[in-house]
Amino acid sequence: MRRLLVVLGGIGVGLVLTAGACEDRGTVDAPIDRSLQDNQPPFIVNMPDGYMNLALKCLGDDLVIAHTRQASPLLVPDSDLCGPGTAVPQVGDSTGLAGEG
Repeated sequence: MRRLLVVLGGIGVGLVLTAGACEDRGTVDAPIDRSLQDNQPPFIVNMPDGYMNLALKCLGDDLVIAHTRQASPLLVPDSDLCGPGTAVPQVGDSTGLAGEG
C-alpha cells in the first residue's frame, strides 16, 4: 500500500511540474522578423481523393512545392514557372498572382 502511494504521489508531482510547460497557443516557433514574412497564399493544385494536393510558391526564380504527405517540400531551382507573368505567386507579390496588378 505504501509503495502504491509513493508511485501515485510521484506521478502527481510529475504532472504538476510538467503542466507549466503547456501553452495556450501550443508550440511556439523561434522569433522571426515579421517584416520579412510573406503571407500571400500559394497556388493550390487540388487533386482528386487518393492523390496528394500541392501548393506552389516562388522564391525568386526557384519554385517551392509543398504537399499534403509527410515529406519535405521540393525545391526546383531556376523554374520556368517562376518569374514575371507567371501564375505561381512570387514572394512579396502584393496580388498573389505574379504579373497581375
